[in-house]
Amino acid sequence: TSTTVQDYEQVLAAIEEEPPTIEIYALGGSNNEWTYENTNFAGEDFVITSDYIFPQKSDPSSASGGLLEFWFFTNSDNSEYIELSIMDYNGIQLLQRSSSGLTRLRKTTFRASSEEYLLKIVCFDNTLTLLLNNSVMFSEELTDTSGDKIFLFGKDFVGGIPRIENFKFWNLEGVEIN
Repeated sequence: TSTTVQDYEQVLAAIEEEPPTIEIYALGGSNNEWTYENTNFAGEDFVITSDYIFPQKSDPSSASGGLLEFWFFTNSDNSEYIELSIMDYNGIQLLQRSSSGLTRLRKTTFRASSEEYLLKIVCFDNTLTLLLNNSVMFSEELTDTSGDKIFLFGKDFVGGIPRIENFKFWNLEGVEIN
């Protein structure tokens, strides 16, 4: 069954009173690429929320800005995963890396109109939904996932490293969704 708007709204409502599995004030902010990895940063059904902050640009029309990249459902040797990439200039991509190569599942046009965005990722019932500032960017059904580890990367992309603040992760195992 595919996830409807009502389904992920119910998931978000279910975690309102739940403490997050992981909570971090800030990641990134230096001039170096960064990676976040934690043994508790895993799950088949989960929610991630954070403030996503693009690097400041001297010219708002320039093709600069950082790359925020998630790897979901990563297997034990990190060779198979679902990749979500968010870039100010090049848009949003959802890719699947498997033994047969890299497949683009979704590409969404995106151009940052401000420096900061509220990011929400809801993965529930084999569907990943991305919201930026509470607007749905896409909802995509996922198949053939092979692991449950999650990684998060901030990378330079033509002049800046993104950072995230108020990062929260909920593993939905045991959370009652009405």
